Amino acid sequence: MLLTAAHPLLALRHLTAVTLWFDHGEIMLSDMVLESFAEAWPAPVSLRICFGVLSHSDPSAPPVYLATVTLRSFRAFARHCSSLQSPHIPHLYVPVEDCADDTYWDGSEYVRDHQLPSLAVCRAIIQDVRWCASALHRIFPHLDIGGSRDLYVRSHRGHNSDVREDQVFSAIWLGMLDALEGYQIPPPKSDAEGTSTFDGEQSERSGI
Repeated sequence: MLLTAAHPLLALRHLTAVTLWFDHGEIMLSDMVLESFAEAWPAPVSLRICFGVLSHSDPSAPPVYLATVTLRSFRAFARHCSSLQSPHIPHLYVPVEDCADDTYWDGSEYVRDHQLPSLAVCRAIIQDVRWCASALHRIFPHLDIGGSRDLYVRSHRGHNSDVREDQVFSAIWLGMLDALEGYQIPPPKSDAEGTSTFDGEQSERSGI
């Protein structure tokens, strides 16, 4: 449904801001859909896809298939959308085996230079947050952790339809960002003799 609904927009290749909001009907967001968006819209700065009603907060709402969007979609954005700054998608599924894959769907390796600063996922199912963090760091090496946290928190402010379930997803995503921050801390530099800069500074302060 989603790709069909958005199809008339795919010809607008110079879109710089895209917001899609769905609050009725059966919603199917998948890697195929997001890859189609990435290929059709190479110039977006912001991309926000929202589902207004989700089945966990309203039993009568249509189902949402959380496992249909994976890191493959992010690799497509990294490949096709060099100007993208703040994508926000409704769900993501990250099995461990997906985290070790450094190739696009066609088998080619991706270049790790995308400047994406912030990213938010409303509902993430992540089997191992450290593996996911490592994979995201390779796809988007310049993510700003604080900016990504702020983007997530701002987008969920005032959404109290199902506090307990939202807390679970919030803990998963923010926990992954905490793990990602660890991958962005550079190791201490070492001099030719193998002594780290940090150790040298400590020695000077101690008078050694």
